Amino acid sequence: MSDLVIECFPHGSPGAPIAGAHQGSTTYESTQAMLGDSIWAPFHSQCDWEVARWAKMRGPTSSAVTDLLAIKEVCSLHILFIISLTYWWKVVEKLGLSYKTANELNEIIDKELPGRPAFRCRELVIGGEQLEFHYREAIPCIRALYGDPEFADHLVFAPERHYTDREKTCRVYSEMHTGDWWWSVQVRKGSLESFTYLQVIPVVT
Repeated sequence: MSDLVIECFPHGSPGAPIAGAHQGSTTYESTQAMLGDSIWAPFHSQCDWEVARWAKMRGPTSSAVTDLLAIKEVCSLHILFIISLTYWWKVVEKLGLSYKTANELNEIIDKELPGRPAFRCRELVIGGEQLEFHYREAIPCIRALYGDPEFADHLVFAPERHYTDREKTCRVYSEMHTGDWWWSVQVRKGSLESFTYLQVIPVVT
């Protein structure tokens, strides 16, 4: 709702790092230190990354081929590419790609890029039927999300109260940060004169 009236949490600095707490380094920082300053690493160049992204996100459809040919360095090779897939080797050589096959690309993605928490599998018996339950551990997932700067603009660090009117007579509940629990726990009375505030230690992996 675009016309929501939002009441922000008024006390302290929710979500701020706790002063003096050991923070360590995030997965992003550790990976950056390992791979160097290039924003395209472990790929050799922007073109190397763009072809990899196309291959993994779009697949070999007609529209995907169009996207591939739109990459500047590939345009001069589009006739060869369409005539025969055997010319893929010429494309690889011309573009200076770091992989020659899909398997080689998968190796780079699986072993050289920071991964997400691995799935686990647990067998459950429900109603006499044995089922496999695939899941990820919650804490590693939280670390991965809060440790990735790509998500910084999409994460919420403080509770809010949402209303439909300026008089604040009609409350709206949606995501977790709009509920009563987070707001009530965010401030814990130590005494009538002082409060302690919940703060978030930056999670690291």
